[in-house]
Amino acid sequence: MFCALSLASSGLFTPILLERGLPVEGRGKSIGALIHRRNLDPESNFSFGEGGAGTWSDGKLTTRIGRNSEAVRFVLETLVKYGAPEKILVEGSPHLGTDNLVRLLRNMRADLRSLGGEVHFGSRANKFQIKDGSINGVEATCIPVIERGNTNKKDTPLQEDETVSKTFCGDAVVLATGHSARDVYYELNEAGVELEAKGFAVGYRIEHPQSIINEIQYGKDWGARALCGKISTDKANIEHFKKDEDESTSHTGKLPVASYRLATNEAFDGETNRGAYSFCMCPGKFK
Repeated sequence: MFCALSLASSGLFTPILLERGLPVEGRGKSIGALIHRRNLDPESNFSFGEGGAGTWSDGKLTTRIGRNSEAVRFVLETLVKYGAPEKILVEGSPHLGTDNLVRLLRNMRADLRSLGGEVHFGSRANKFQIKDGSINGVEATCIPVIERGNTNKKDTPLQEDETVSKTFCGDAVVLATGHSARDVYYELNEAGVELEAKGFAVGYRIEHPQSIINEIQYGKDWGARALCGKISTDKANIEHFKKDEDESTSHTGKLPVASYRLATNEAFDGETNRGAYSFCMCPGKFK
């Protein structure tokens, strides 16, 4: 979406955006069916659909390339332009949340169309047209998709239960597949496109009692005043510090729940040192 908006805003290009999943306002039904009934729609789930997997994450805007770098500021300012709260421009750990993401993605889609761009949902790329070493077209299978509200949709909708094959042509093709559209990589390989594996990180989940992190970061005097608003978590935190409470050092102020970040190049795996880092922390979620 950012790529398409940048191209359309330049006035030099008319981007055509193909999304195999549903518009963001329609994704909740598919995801709800997966969570509650274990009913997986292979074309509409956590990975596929407008906004990708990030739309159904907890909405943290995490980056390690510099909070005030030009590229990061551009992203944050663009999100605010389309409906994100202005506080993300100044917060140390900015957070959006799915409710904000749904609204701003719809606004971005409408603006893209007002600039002349096209957005086609339910359109799965099946084959690439390659000529003289360049991809200049995409063959896609398209199914009917309903969009709610005013998003400047101008194309003729497909009839219910109608599935058609379409070819979309252009001077260039940008692939933003994510990590789950394996069929795209298979097709690229079949077409003779050179692919190169990239490094990746393997992670696992660690859960700490919030009270322990509060004590490490704030100390025993102030740790009890780190409150998140979740009754069970705050109760456990107060109980943790009660044994050390001293009226002479008690405080009545309120602090945000503590968080931390870890990064090192000296994590020894038994044979060599490797890089290790914490990716994402959700303070206040657990006791």
